[in-house]
Amino acid sequence: MGNSLNSVVFHPPKPTYSGGDPHLHMLPTKCGHLIAAFYIRHRYVVACNSCMLFRRSRFTILYSHGNAEDIGHVFHALMDRVANWDADLFIYDYSGYGVSEGKPSERNLYMDVEAAYDYLTQALGVDPNTVVAYGRSIGSGPAVHIALHRPVLGLILQSPVASVYRVRFHRLPFSMPGDIFRNIDKVQNLNVPTLILHGTEDETVPLVASQQMALKISEVYCRWIKGASHNDMDGKYVIYVEQALQEFFARIMQQHPANVMRKGVWISRGKQGTIHHNAAQAITT
Repeated sequence: MGNSLNSVVFHPPKPTYSGGDPHLHMLPTKCGHLIAAFYIRHRYVVACNSCMLFRRSRFTILYSHGNAEDIGHVFHALMDRVANWDADLFIYDYSGYGVSEGKPSERNLYMDVEAAYDYLTQALGVDPNTVVAYGRSIGSGPAVHIALHRPVLGLILQSPVASVYRVRFHRLPFSMPGDIFRNIDKVQNLNVPTLILHGTEDETVPLVASQQMALKISEVYCRWIKGASHNDMDGKYVIYVEQALQEFFARIMQQHPANVMRKGVWISRGKQGTIHHNAAQAITT
């Protein structure tokens, strides 16, 4: 059933960038084909009396993008934002997206994110304990997968799916055979700080998906963006997203390293200064 869903679930657009870009990395996956990626590093000047010193970013974002887009769609906006996060960015395309080879499937997306992580930490030498996995929409599947199978500093889920079937059938009491990206059945095994961002007016993936998953995660930080829909959180509502991200980054940098089991739920402080102790009810206005 999972294979029959592929043509319905995945919608790769026409590539928005060239395979001849000199900055493009082509990474081998376990299934033998190559996927495309960009790696953006930032250097920060450190004041010195007689010289100019540079330091590396605090951490690296491993970004898994949404469905009907490739890395060319999100590259420039993310590049500007990660500089404000004091972070580097590694962004990759799924099999069949952009100039990546192969065809998209749940299995292939999991192998894609593993290839991206392994290339980042092995070929590029990035410390695994400074990697923050970030997944938007369907990218939440690969992001949850890598957070469960590799060491990471933290996990960010933006408008995540509970599972593909639950996008249509919001309140399924259990997972159905053939369903894919069943994040809701996996998140209880996460042992890293997790930020969930979701719009209250999301017309594609209902807010209840994030609310249900938040209640299963041992350490979760929730920010429900009032009025935001599925695709405008990084535009019209970006100020609220940035606020939540900065708070989250400050918290996880205090809790380094990433591979220490943590317990408890910590919830965002809303605009009106109220602490929301129920993860499913936390809302930013």
